[in-house]
Amino acid sequence: RLAVLSLALFAASGITLLAYVYWNTAGFLVRQTDEAVQAEITGLAEQYAQGGLPLLVHTVIQRSRDPGQGLYLVIDPAGRALAGNLDQKPAATPGPDGWMDFFYNRKVLDGTEVKAARARAFVLPEGFYRLVGRDVQERRIIETLITSALVWAIGLTVALGLAGGLFMSRNMLARVDAI
Repeated sequence: RLAVLSLALFAASGITLLAYVYWNTAGFLVRQTDEAVQAEITGLAEQYAQGGLPLLVHTVIQRSRDPGQGLYLVIDPAGRALAGNLDQKPAATPGPDGWMDFFYNRKVLDGTEVKAARARAFVLPEGFYRLVGRDVQERRIIETLITSALVWAIGLTVALGLAGGLFMSRNMLARVDAI
C-alpha cells in the first residue's frame, strides 16, 4: 500500500507539472500565431484605408511573394481571386471568435502537399473578401513532438515512482522484520 500511495503521489505531481508545461507551451504557440495574423490584418487595413482596393491588392501581391508562412487572399464579389497565395476561399466556417482552421494545398517542387492553416476573413465594402492567415503545420509538428515527449516523461515518472515506492516499502518491511 505504501508503494502504491507513493506512486500515486509521485505520478500525480509529475503529471500535473508536465500538463502545465504543455498547456503553457501550446498556448504560447497559438497566441504567437494569432498575434502575427492580427498584425498583418492591421497592416492591410491601414493599406486599404489609405489607397482603397488597388493598394490592398498590390500589397497582398507583394506579401504573397514572400516565401514565409503568411497566407493571403482577396476575392471580388464574383468569386474570382484578385491576389494572394491561396487558390480559393476555404470551406471552413469561422468560430465564434472569428478564427478558422483549415487545410489547403501548397505547391512544392514535386507537386502539392496538404498543409494546416489558421486565418481570419473579412467582407470588405462592395462584397470583396479578404483572408489573412498563417501556415501552422510546423506549429502542429512541434505540438506533436512535445506531446510525445510528455507521454514518455509521464511513463518514466510512473516507472520511477513505482521503483521508488517498492524500494521504500521493502526497506521499511526489512526494518520491521529485523525488529
